[in-house]
Amino acid sequence: MGRVVGVWGIKGWLKVHSHTKSREDILSYRTWYLGEEREKRHVLSGHSQGQKIVVSLDGVDSRQRANRYVGKAICIPTDELPKLPAGEFYWTQLQGLDAITASGLYLGVVDHLLETGANDVLVIRHGIQEHLVPYVADVVRKVDLERGRIELDWET
Repeated sequence: MGRVVGVWGIKGWLKVHSHTKSREDILSYRTWYLGEEREKRHVLSGHSQGQKIVVSLDGVDSRQRANRYVGKAICIPTDELPKLPAGEFYWTQLQGLDAITASGLYLGVVDHLLETGANDVLVIRHGIQEHLVPYVADVVRKVDLERGRIELDWET
């Protein structure tokens, strides 16, 4: 959902970079899991501050305590995400899918996605080879989460 990028002030507030569509949307999730260890913290308060969000979390009441969270990823359980309409997917659902062309050629695995403004782009990796494929209806033929694959009308 985002990442802690710094501390703000002396009372333990954290500066956050949000990955949500609207940067403030991250504040609608009141329980966060931080870092690889998924330490559970509750959001007490938060607001926009320039291009970032600043938050106060339970148990983080000093600059020293806040420093231990800098660089940590912010996660929430997937069941707390809003349900999407049929045919729409969260990026995390697409990451790790095998990418196959319509003719059956294996392109690799969806590593991550990029937001370009015009459309999202799938970054598909196979060894050292990388394919950048637009995530648009003309290219993405089928997303099959059950089988762990995405079928593309794309030739290399």
